[in-house]
Amino acid sequence: MSTTVVDGGFGVSGSAFAAWTTMTLVATAIHTGLVRPLVTDTLGWVSITPALVGLRLVYYNLTLLAASYGSVALAALVGYPPAAFASAVGVSGLAMLAFPRLAETVARQRAR
Repeated sequence: MSTTVVDGGFGVSGSAFAAWTTMTLVATAIHTGLVRPLVTDTLGWVSITPALVGLRLVYYNLTLLAASYGSVALAALVGYPPAAFASAVGVSGLAMLAFPRLAETVARQRAR
């Protein structure tokens, strides 16, 4: 059984689109102050420095990869195709809520 094809159109492309859309919406909500990031008191979004730009590139792409393929694998495992969509939204949403804390930690370490 392939992990890239799940019945009902809940494949990798659909999961990737759901994850990407969720990542964009959550980042926008954090940036505008509508949502508070997890485990940090810093409001808004993190600064743009070369180290944090590199961190973003790696973090966002790994999040998208994990949310896309991992959610389809999970849906295949449990035998319920809509689980691909739900888990892609959940994984990407939590990852975006956690990113400001990670970036804050990296920025503090680099400032030492």
